[in-house]
Amino acid sequence: MLGFILSLTAISYLDRVCIAMTAPAMKLDLGLSDAQMGYVFSAFTVAYALFEIPSGWLADRFGPRLMLARVVVWWSVMTVATGFTRGFASLFTVRLLFGLGEAGTFPGTARAFSHWLPARTRARAFGLAVMAATLCGAFTYKLVAVLLQHVSWRQTFCVFGLVGLVWVIAWTWWFRDDPRKHPGVNQAELDLIGMDPPPSHERVPWSILYNRNMIALSVMYLSTVYGWTST
Repeated sequence: MLGFILSLTAISYLDRVCIAMTAPAMKLDLGLSDAQMGYVFSAFTVAYALFEIPSGWLADRFGPRLMLARVVVWWSVMTVATGFTRGFASLFTVRLLFGLGEAGTFPGTARAFSHWLPARTRARAFGLAVMAATLCGAFTYKLVAVLLQHVSWRQTFCVFGLVGLVWVIAWTWWFRDDPRKHPGVNQAELDLIGMDPPPSHERVPWSILYNRNMIALSVMYLSTVYGWTST
């Protein structure tokens, strides 16, 4: 299960970083200004942020198997669609939809961890997922540079989009929301996990947004992401 999640977060950054490397060729081909490319980049980030909580609620409600498959299918289709854009309007729209669809990756991941891992190992597993994402993001710069020597930026997006679709096929075939329903999980493993998935969806704890620790964490993450996106 952890292997699937690490590959998921890696692929998510594969698709995100691709546009950063192809941006110069896209600007030239589509006749875009620096300001227009800024709007294109912002469209993804704003949509991603706005739909993070709703997508996390969906993962709680319908389970990570279905919702993570939905996320990856959506972003894979949007990755391929990026290669078929013809101007600012179409590119902006695709990136907006891209962010909307990819939101929920990490909430869905957290939900999968809560079903499959003992509580004492979940933080470590989530750290590994973030590590896989950032390492793949660094690797993608070199990969895209190599690809652009042989194919166009449009074809690069098509190649990357297919990677996610392969992941979805394997994920839906293997994963189950409840490890008790997985034929490869034995009783000893279930005892180690030590929890039963909740029988029904709980109400969204909106009051946590006013928790001082949550506010401090949000400020920390805001500062971190600002640093990422400004460099």
